[in-house]
Amino acid sequence: MSTSRFTLSEGMALVSAYRSSGLSASAYSAQSGISLPKLRYWLSKLGSSRQSHAGGFVAVQVEAESSGGSLRMHLGATVLEFEVLPPLDYLQGLLESVQT
Repeated sequence: MSTSRFTLSEGMALVSAYRSSGLSASAYSAQSGISLPKLRYWLSKLGSSRQSHAGGFVAVQVEAESSGGSLRMHLGATVLEFEVLPPLDYLQGLLESVQT
């Protein structure tokens, strides 16, 4: 990760790593070398609660399959399978509807 500004994906990775560490924000900051204000900024931007789907971002895992065009998405306990890859804007709208 860069030392000055984080991209959205870097901020999401930071928040994810912090949450999975089980440490307090100050302990995680000291251990990781990330400033406490930067960690708090990303927690406030992405939601500091540990809720899985209530607001904020939804973790999405995309598994590639060798069938050459299918897509399987795991959204928590929900699994979506597409035999033909849908347009990107359709997937984006789908993810936005799950987040609300």
